[in-house]
Amino acid sequence: MNCGKARKVIYLADRLSSASTGWVEAQGHLQGCPLCRRFFSDEEALAAFLRERSSRTPAPPHLREKILAQMARKRPIVSEGLAIRGRRRVRLAALLLFISALVLLGGIAGYQVLTRDWQERMVAELIDDHVRFQPGAYEITSPQADQVEAWFSGKVDFAVQAPRFEQVELLGGRLCYLSGKKGALLSYRKQDTLISFYILDGSDVSLDRFNRREWGHETLALESDRGQSLILWKDRGLAYALVSDLPEEELVRMALAARRGKV
Repeated sequence: MNCGKARKVIYLADRLSSASTGWVEAQGHLQGCPLCRRFFSDEEALAAFLRERSSRTPAPPHLREKILAQMARKRPIVSEGLAIRGRRRVRLAALLLFISALVLLGGIAGYQVLTRDWQERMVAELIDDHVRFQPGAYEITSPQADQVEAWFSGKVDFAVQAPRFEQVELLGGRLCYLSGKKGALLSYRKQDTLISFYILDGSDVSLDRFNRREWGHETLALESDRGQSLILWKDRGLAYALVSDLPEEELVRMALAARRGKV
């Protein structure tokens, strides 16, 4: 058995956690081949280094599979014989493996940064839109939920349902543009406090990167910034958010009421 075939058998067996055809022969080759022993020793050292330095948050399976497939295609096969050329190829293999590992780490880090940046940007945009909004600057002004709902018909790609909150007054609504999405904003008031209720397309919104809490069977994401609280949740392909400087527990009660009201 030559070096390339032996390495393939051992490499696959290690990852599948089971002996494959040719395992015994491959092990015999490994015992008598210093180049192959050094090859696997270098791989183990590099793997330990990457485990120690890499993030604990895993990248998506499709990203890992794509990069590992590229690494497998680039892995050079060191033929037996010609020790000098063999050593050069081993060093080249180690270098290519190291570069591929850096690409993998870069992909993982890039994915995490993009996801984290998107989450932070969404929170910032929602809170900024709420803080900057001037009361009275509505495109539809009405305390009647059915009138506000009818105004949004045809202006957004989903049906708008305005929650009916106890002791909370509906002021009106307008279109909003957040994170590249056109959505609906409904504005409410409780005593002298303004409450913004956002409805957006939630097809690419994930709650995984937010601070989440469970209330029975309900999952809500809770964030805060600049003295404002934000409650976010998803339902039937839409993302909903309540933003206000009301106490967080009061805003959570409103969010749960809206969810249970099948908003």
